[in-house]
Amino acid sequence: MSLARLVFTSLPRLFTDPAAGLRDDDLLPPDQPLKPWPNPHRFRANAAVRGLAFLASAMVLYAAGDAVYYAVTAQTPSSFLARSGLEVGAAIASYLIVASLTEQRQPPFELAPRRWVWLFGGLAFGAAAIALTVGLLALAGAYKVTGFDPSYSPWADLVSAGLVAAICEELIFRGMVFRLLEDALGSWLAVALVSAAFGAIHLANPEGTVLGAVGVAVEGGIVTTAVYILSRSLWWCVGEHFAWNIVQGPVFGSAISGSGEPRGWIVAEMSGPDWLTGGAFGVEASAVTAFWLASFGAVLLVAAHKSGRIVSPCWTRRKLLAATGPAVAS
Repeated sequence: MSLARLVFTSLPRLFTDPAAGLRDDDLLPPDQPLKPWPNPHRFRANAAVRGLAFLASAMVLYAAGDAVYYAVTAQTPSSFLARSGLEVGAAIASYLIVASLTEQRQPPFELAPRRWVWLFGGLAFGAAAIALTVGLLALAGAYKVTGFDPSYSPWADLVSAGLVAAICEELIFRGMVFRLLEDALGSWLAVALVSAAFGAIHLANPEGTVLGAVGVAVEGGIVTTAVYILSRSLWWCVGEHFAWNIVQGPVFGSAISGSGEPRGWIVAEMSGPDWLTGGAFGVEASAVTAFWLASFGAVLLVAAHKSGRIVSPCWTRRKLLAATGPAVAS
């Protein structure tokens, strides 16, 4: 098998769930509520209504969590775990409220308990992707191991950069923002918008840079969203996000998305211009990282297009469904 065939044909299959294709009834994937045309539940199934329902439930649950936190906890190390648990719990509960009550999907396909094994695929891919990135930087002379820090404690990073970031950000950006934008505007525009938004929020990090935001938009935006289109699995996306962050920081000793000083078991030295090393933002801001992952993301998106998994904008779907007649559109 040629390398080109492996990249363009075989690799995308690792991320593809055969059950995640588009339905004939509404031309949407199974992570969306059923929306035939004409739709008897247009208000409840409207993307804006679902987004507002998530925002409202998240605000209420986060406020309730804060009230409980400040009422019953003190500023101790264990309170950090409690606060993190409340944040994750609020995000999960808000998502399930929208999926179960507003969208009436029980359980939601993208989080179905029977699909939890996709988590391991995500963990493996995230770890492999950041290991390859660091390997490429080492070959370019930009990354060099200078020592080890056995005193490093990973627990705070495992919770904040690992569990909280992976679960909350994937539920919000892939589970809500992307799904709702895709429903309204179609896959292509939704990928562009959610990737730009995902990169932009990282500008607020302590060492946030434009290069870093662009890198995150490519790596955590385009690539992860392309994987989601193929798999329709938030289990996979959470696993990938978790492994990418944790292997990047606690293992290889890079700063994580400009969140502060590098820390990890490996003590590394970065050499070269910021466009190569990523500078204070970390390896995600490196042109090497962005280039190879942008290329891989393009391969995944092409595979999604060829396999018929790209969702058309809502106005195009309505025309197609109206043309097929009541037998399909109802």
